[in-house]
Amino acid sequence: MQVMHKISVALIAAIYSLFGGIAHAITIDSLDSSSTNAAPAGDVIISPLRWVETVSPGDRITRAFQIGNRTSNPMIFELSTEDMVGTRDLEDPVRFLGAQRAPTQTTARDWLIPEVREFRVDPGKRAVVSVVLQVPRDAKPGGHYAALFASGQAITDKGTGSISDPASGVDIRTRLGVLLLANVRASDNDTGFTDTIQPSGRIVSFSSSRRVYSDTTIPLSIVVENTGQTHLTANTTVTITNLSGKIVGRMQSSDWHVLPDSVREKRFTWSRSVLFGKYYAVAEVAFAGKIITASTTFWVIPMNIVVAVIIAIALFWFMWWLRQWRAKYPT
Repeated sequence: MQVMHKISVALIAAIYSLFGGIAHAITIDSLDSSSTNAAPAGDVIISPLRWVETVSPGDRITRAFQIGNRTSNPMIFELSTEDMVGTRDLEDPVRFLGAQRAPTQTTARDWLIPEVREFRVDPGKRAVVSVVLQVPRDAKPGGHYAALFASGQAITDKGTGSISDPASGVDIRTRLGVLLLANVRASDNDTGFTDTIQPSGRIVSFSSSRRVYSDTTIPLSIVVENTGQTHLTANTTVTITNLSGKIVGRMQSSDWHVLPDSVREKRFTWSRSVLFGKYYAVAEVAFAGKIITASTTFWVIPMNIVVAVIIAIALFWFMWWLRQWRAKYPT
């Protein structure tokens, strides 16, 4: 009898664990009407967009992600993962590898384990899905990168809308992604000591598109290269001074990421109603307690001032000529 009781308790516990786990893996509720994300926009949303972690080999972390349906149709979503790598293309700084796998040093697609792979979200609803980040015990130190994609398909009146059934009448509507940036600590098997890999980088260039401007809108560009083994999270400040050294402008940008062995460009636009003369711009890029700097100069000579000066010179010359002419040919 006692044995049967133990079996019953174990069975109940197993059932509770099974269904409890499913219940916590995904929840469906209404979009928060007080949130700007809930405004009817005819699209779908996912948040957060980035998952940044510093981890140790063997770590297991669970995080919840929200996928909201702001369309007028029910949607079927399927979750998948891909490795991603940085590039040296300024127009396309990140590349997703699809079915290909990144090198062992940076791969992370198998580390992301959605607790539910496929689910339905009706209009005006959101799904809160649990995703596990399971870091292998033999994970290489440094940066590892992957993307969690949610592929959404609208259910039409042509079918029931099963992703696994191409003949069901579903139309692909969108593909959203969450970027994983994981920095794996180095570990010592003997002492258990862990050390966080620190990022390193340099400023490749900092410049404006021209040396002389005739208008008062000045574009500036800074290109940063990651020379380390993990991602670089930069906070950038651009300070502009005039010829006398007075600060006349300051622009900031925070939390932009540069992956290892890649470059990334950040663009700024500075504008004031009145500008004239030579200006100095200094860029400070701060990351991991370090600050790297670069500088550039440019001139601003507005066209209206140029025209006014030309007219003034022409008028002055005409008055001088007229005086000379009258002196030579008095009336």
